Amino acid sequence: MQDGAGIACRRAGRGAPVLMLHSLFFDGTMFDAVMPQGYDIIRPDHRGQGQSSLGDARPTAERLAADMDTLLDALKIRCPVHVVGSSMGAYVALEMLAANPGRVASLTLSCCTCRAEPEPGRFAKLADRIAAAQGRGLGAEIAALMFAEGFRGSARSRWQAHFDALPPATPQVVRAIFAHRGWVELIRGWGGPILAISGARDRAKSPADLAWIADERLGRHIVIPEAGHSPAVETTAAFAATLHPFLAEKANA
Repeated sequence: MQDGAGIACRRAGRGAPVLMLHSLFFDGTMFDAVMPQGYDIIRPDHRGQGQSSLGDARPTAERLAADMDTLLDALKIRCPVHVVGSSMGAYVALEMLAANPGRVASLTLSCCTCRAEPEPGRFAKLADRIAAAQGRGLGAEIAALMFAEGFRGSARSRWQAHFDALPPATPQVVRAIFAHRGWVELIRGWGGPILAISGARDRAKSPADLAWIADERLGRHIVIPEAGHSPAVETTAAFAATLHPFLAEKANA
């Protein structure tokens, strides 16, 4: 990237390109268990997260979307891509659509809203706590926000350990992302296909937000009963059973 950020990216498979954009606090490996077969799967870490460096630019949703355009250019992917975005990744996906609608073949949006953040102060306080703790020791608190209470086992332990050692740039990312704008008119005006996936036990975003998107655009909205804010990690079988047929239908349309 021109501003000094280095974007780490995992790529696997061959076929129609699918760009999978991770949630805040995670990295591209959050999709390891739900990757469809028969596609060119691209799983970057957003700047300031995972193995990607921050660079000099403020890590807003717009900036992260521009990073994805630059990444796709570097990978020589010129055709429209199917974009899967979880929470923050969904906001990046919407900014990609706003900036270059011809680059987006379909949208899968999980656990997000298309309106401006209604509780920015809540996340500003979280950013302050992460900064004060220097990214250490908040794994249990973040896991409680990202996962349903009943989600246990090795996957939760793995991610809670990940949350306990967040990159130094995390507070900047939190503040920038939750200053995001709304995309109501964008959703209303776009003619492409949308799949919306919610967790019924989500503490961070209401399934009603995604129900509105699906109703407005005549899209599909699936609510996974056991999931919280991270269905791609918590309920991998149900997430894959929803995502894979949608991609197969749209990629072969």
